[in-house]
Amino acid sequence: MNFFNKLLAAIERQNSLLYVALDPDPDSHIFEVGNCGGIDGDRSDIIEQWQEWLGFIIRETSEFVCAYKLSFGFYLGLGIPGLKLLEKTLQLIPPNIPIILDAKYSDLNSSTVFARFVFEDLKFDACTLTPYAGLDQVVPFLVYPDQAVFISCATANPSASIIQEYPQPQQPLYLELVKVSQTWGTPEQ
Repeated sequence: MNFFNKLLAAIERQNSLLYVALDPDPDSHIFEVGNCGGIDGDRSDIIEQWQEWLGFIIRETSEFVCAYKLSFGFYLGLGIPGLKLLEKTLQLIPPNIPIILDAKYSDLNSSTVFARFVFEDLKFDACTLTPYAGLDQVVPFLVYPDQAVFISCATANPSASIIQEYPQPQQPLYLELVKVSQTWGTPEQ
């Protein structure tokens, strides 16, 4: 089932447009994080706490949400244990709920291998990308017809307006990015 059919089925089944972010954000202070053991240190306690917490969130929300979104950066920030946490978190999500990887990926040279990693290895339904490297960077993700791509054309970061509203607020860059990115892929993507 392609991403949008899966999403529409979840919306109808759950009668909901709610999605939940499953992010091991150390700034959320859900529990005592400490320094997470440093780059080579033992992170098993923090990973175990995050695994329990994320599992709890999934169990408590799975009958109410139409999707889950996981921010790749938070998992990467925990090193190899964070990637294992990502894999375990994915295994806990019911298969009928779409899963979006919020990666905002944009590297031309490694897009093909990253798309394969995201859609084949991790089995995400959708992925976020940034458009600045152009269509060439997005194409490797579009060869997966059942998956979707979300193009991040604007952000709420306060300092982003300098770039997003360039060259002038009446004709901002982010609207041009929206227009251009709408021509990429197929309507189903």
